[in-house]
Amino acid sequence: MKHTPGPWALTTREGKQAATLDGSESITIVKSDGPMTGYIAHMVASGHYAKKLANARLIAAAPELLFNLQEVIHQAHNEGNGEYTIPAWFYNDIRAAIAAATD
Repeated sequence: MKHTPGPWALTTREGKQAATLDGSESITIVKSDGPMTGYIAHMVASGHYAKKLANARLIAAAPELLFNLQEVIHQAHNEGNGEYTIPAWFYNDIRAAIAAATD
């Protein structure tokens, strides 16, 4: 694994959680399962705050999304006795998404 393991969370400059953001000018994505020592990203949210907040939430969800995609691949392969239990195009799309995030 090359990235900082999750979970990740959003905070403002003032340390407020994402659910209580009040239009602060900045959004920070941090590692959230211990001391907040790992900054992942910092976004200055001047203008288009709602869109930037939505982007930050997507970034913060990335570790969980990646884990779940990897689990879909694992389950699809193992439950099918060597045959995949999801359509090949979907399997290939998921593998490509995982590769894009991890290579």
